[in-house]
Amino acid sequence: MPPFSMPDNAPDPRVEKPRVLFVGGAMKSGSTLLGALLGQFPGFFNVGELGRFWVEAASGEGRCGCGQSLDACAFWAGVAADCRTQGVDIARMSERVYELDETRRLGRVLTRRFRADVRSGWDELAAATRVLYASAWQRSAARYLVDVSKLPTHLLLLKEPPPLEILLLHLVRDGRAVAYSWERTRQKRTGGRGAGSVRGHRWAGSDVFVWALQNFMIERLGRGLSGRALLRYEDLAAAPRASLVKALETLGIDPGEGGVDAGSLRLEPTHSIAGSPQVRFAQSGTAVVPDDAWRRELGTARRRAWTLLAWPALKRYGYRI
Repeated sequence: MPPFSMPDNAPDPRVEKPRVLFVGGAMKSGSTLLGALLGQFPGFFNVGELGRFWVEAASGEGRCGCGQSLDACAFWAGVAADCRTQGVDIARMSERVYELDETRRLGRVLTRRFRADVRSGWDELAAATRVLYASAWQRSAARYLVDVSKLPTHLLLLKEPPPLEILLLHLVRDGRAVAYSWERTRQKRTGGRGAGSVRGHRWAGSDVFVWALQNFMIERLGRGLSGRALLRYEDLAAAPRASLVKALETLGIDPGEGGVDAGSLRLEPTHSIAGSPQVRFAQSGTAVVPDDAWRRELGTARRRAWTLLAWPALKRYGYRI
């Protein structure tokens, strides 16, 4: 990817509301892929999981989708400078993210009005988030930022007054596939298919529960936004361009003539943060391959158990039981 050309003047977050196409849903649902594909359409700038900027920047280990560190990438170095100019402490915001912007903190966030300490931290994080999004949007010079932060807590942050201009693209993937993806992740962390994989199986029920909770909350929080659309990962993988065009038109966005090609779907580098490294750092021209290994590798007993746990949500989103 060629170096990013920054404008001469730093952006002023008070000028105009940033326009954000927010991809919400459960983790392990293919949002990194969706963001990369949306970023190929003219007028769309894929920033990846922008909610993770504070953590990635504060650690000093974050990498941009262009392959450079965040400090070396001209785009993100400029965004960080804008935030500091506006008085935002990036390290402090990283701590706030761990305290508030995670699904396991949802209970604290929903009761923040009754907890002064939580409300204070939340207001601080929300104010910094508005500065962050204003900087990224204005420096991108795009119509929309494509943000795949996904989490309900982050969507709540973006809705804090004065709210951003948000369109919601709710991405849903079969809950059994999501649970299987988490299981594979745990197996890698514990050394493969041994005792570690047995420990992983024990938590599959909680994976299904979190999947249902995240999707339910995104659906609820999407009410009242200026536009929202539902997209299933399986439909995206089967017919990428047709699915994306339909979703954008549902949101009232003209997709234009560019974007992904239906016959030869390819990934190109983006200035994205966090997410699947296999997608973010894929070589230019890498073809997209649907991930449906769970259908072949998941045993019958576990498939039936996970189906029972996920039944209501699977039925709601049109999956075969």
